[in-house]
Amino acid sequence: MRNFPVIPRAMADAMRANRRPSDLMMLPVDWNPLAIPARALVELKHDGIHMGHAAGLEGLPYTREGVDMRCASHLRDELDAISHELRHMTGSSHRLFGEYVNPAGFNETLKDFNRGAGDGIVMLFDCPTERAYNGQEQSLPLIERKAMLAAAIRAAGGQGARYVEDELYVGANRDAIEVLAGAIWADGHEGLVIKDAESPYVRGKSPHWMRLKQRQTIDAPIHDIDVRPDQTLKALVVKLASNVLARIGRGFSNDQRRDWNKLFKLGDVIEIDHLGTTPAGNLRSASFVRRRTDKKG
Repeated sequence: MRNFPVIPRAMADAMRANRRPSDLMMLPVDWNPLAIPARALVELKHDGIHMGHAAGLEGLPYTREGVDMRCASHLRDELDAISHELRHMTGSSHRLFGEYVNPAGFNETLKDFNRGAGDGIVMLFDCPTERAYNGQEQSLPLIERKAMLAAAIRAAGGQGARYVEDELYVGANRDAIEVLAGAIWADGHEGLVIKDAESPYVRGKSPHWMRLKQRQTIDAPIHDIDVRPDQTLKALVVKLASNVLARIGRGFSNDQRRDWNKLFKLGDVIEIDHLGTTPAGNLRSASFVRRRTDKKG
């Protein structure tokens, strides 16, 4: 039996059913130092589960896959209060976006999600109007949205929902950003998110937001190849040194997915980057980097 990473059943069911579109939230792309905005907001990347909430429109807070986050049900009243303050300020309904985290760490956050109960907090970082979220109007610039969000959180009170603080760099200051990243990695944090202070809200991956994470790389042999019904590559299954089988489904180009049978064979070694391992020995946020033609499995 293959020892793939464990995906919570509710999340797996929702992903299969595609209950909501994959571009449910605004998501960052990978770090590109050549694309730093002129006015960059630099935020600490919290190691949790991306969460959205819409007072009066949805039930529970939800993940980017559209799965209800029962572990965050204790936050709903406070999130509704923040939404009420935003509506009082602007006359419009707003979506709230943030990261659900258990202060004890990511593994405890996952445990909260799996059992459907927890006492974690949400670090909020954006609040587009419902019309902007649906593409019916241009949102305010991010820096103005964040100012409104901070004011609404203060007015609502409570401790479960908190504002993600940021540092503003006027000018594309790569050195300052990378020095800050080094300091937060040394403190054990996952990384940074660099955002264009003037950017509007858009759903899906956006070049206005970039994540800068400290990644590790390993080499592992291909144990199996998973192909979609249209005969394009879905994922490579590799065998780790611990004998755990890890599924690598990200990092491939369209050409690599189309021509996989010319590029990948069982036993070939590939390089993978990742964010560490789970308690079960699986890789976190693993992506394909390249083939290692100089190595054999």
